[in-house]
Amino acid sequence: MAGEFSLNAEQINKLNEITNEGGGNYAAGYDYLNQQIQSFLDTPENTGHPDRQAYENTNYWFRLAAEINRNDPNSQANAFIRGVTQNGRAFDGKTADAATVQENSNIIGKAVIGDVKQFNRVPDIGALLQHDVQSALGQGGQTLAGWGGRVLLLEHADVGQAR
Repeated sequence: MAGEFSLNAEQINKLNEITNEGGGNYAAGYDYLNQQIQSFLDTPENTGHPDRQAYENTNYWFRLAAEINRNDPNSQANAFIRGVTQNGRAFDGKTADAATVQENSNIIGKAVIGDVKQFNRVPDIGALLQHDVQSALGQGGQTLAGWGGRVLLLEHADVGQAR
């Protein structure tokens, strides 16, 4: 499918190793996937690849997802997402502490890494966003108002138009 990035058995094995078989360390898993895609993009013969823009959008998502999941204090995306998530949960009368926000981030990570492992590919950006919002709203108990990812999409219009 267009925009999906296939992974070989060695890459999946490395992802399993990094993420404890998909059970944690999601930021490092995101970093690894980002590196694999970036390596592809940096290869000169892939300059004109028809999915290049889709892969660049996916890398953008993984870079920010890693910053957010690791709670990077120097990341504007992290500060924004965690702030919106906490405020949205508080507005809804739900627990809004840092541990709950991290749990939500890990729920998203588990869904994304699980999908990558199951299908041996990184899904297109639309599917990544579906994992993000469905996990946050479903398992994470957030409302759409508290899902900060919607605003980050507006900053990166190509990603926001993916679906």
